[in-house]
Amino acid sequence: MVTIMLIIALAWLLLSPRLVPGLYMRFLLRPEKNCGSPEDKLSLLALGGEEIYFLNGRGQQLRGYYFACDQELSPSSTMILYSMGNDGDIEKRASVLALLLKTGVPVFVYEYSGFGKSQGKPSLKSAICDSHDAFDFVVERFNKSTEEIVLYGESLGGAISTRLLNSRSAGALILKSSFSSLARISQELCVWLRIYPLILLPLMDTGKRLQSVVVPVMIIHGHLDRKIHWTHAETLYSNCQANKTLLWLPNSRHAYMTEADEEIFYNGLSMMLEAVSKSTAMINAHCQYYDLYELGAWDQPVLAADCEAGLQQSIAEYRQTAESLSTFACSVSGPERT
Repeated sequence: MVTIMLIIALAWLLLSPRLVPGLYMRFLLRPEKNCGSPEDKLSLLALGGEEIYFLNGRGQQLRGYYFACDQELSPSSTMILYSMGNDGDIEKRASVLALLLKTGVPVFVYEYSGFGKSQGKPSLKSAICDSHDAFDFVVERFNKSTEEIVLYGESLGGAISTRLLNSRSAGALILKSSFSSLARISQELCVWLRIYPLILLPLMDTGKRLQSVVVPVMIIHGHLDRKIHWTHAETLYSNCQANKTLLWLPNSRHAYMTEADEEIFYNGLSMMLEAVSKSTAMINAHCQYYDLYELGAWDQPVLAADCEAGLQQSIAEYRQTAESLSTFACSVSGPERT
């Protein structure tokens, strides 16, 4: 009897998600599910993006799409790097991409290894590595500084984008319908995983990582999300120590947004991106201010006065934009507890 119990215990341990993650990848990553329909493909083409292939660190081709914007209408240098969720392809994101592009900010979205038309096999490790490769590609290809890039991650992509900040700096982080930790959501969605303690489940704790994030963070979540409950958004928000905003979508589910919530999403996102742009301008003004000081140019009164005035104006504009964003987010009612 003791021998049987030991065998069962050993099997229980050896089959845990931490030790054999490959057994559970088909539950976590589903590239073949929820792919774009013919209508989605037409919608994507209507957005006028450029299909781009780039190499990841393993020499495999990854597929991406770049959507430019009119620089005359939007002089901001900010750019969105979009990390997808755990299923589907770029075509499936056509409606969300259309909303992002309404802000006037260019977007680059990519498919993880094994997703859509990207080469390789899907795995959590490769998806994380792919995010680094996509970030580096955007910086080099589009000549962007790291603070000009806004990381936008939906669902699993939110966790991947947050993890990306461990080794890359960015201008801001936006989490849409994301979970607080992979262990928590795994046990909520798969009852049979509750036989394992958290230590034997995949370690991807976004809430914990947010404690060390210093860039502005926006968390967006639907009240009616039945896949990832809105309490995950509360956990993410409470753990975040940076300048943070929680934006609720009162009538939206995990991926679906009502027309009214699309307006909330667009307005909140536009204010967030404007705040990022103002923050970048403020940082640049600070640099000019101190560069002038180090060069010993304070003996030129006109130049010094102009520099200080520019700095004060950039600070005032950033504060005004940040306050407008906070006021708007607070005006949207949060979910009611039952």
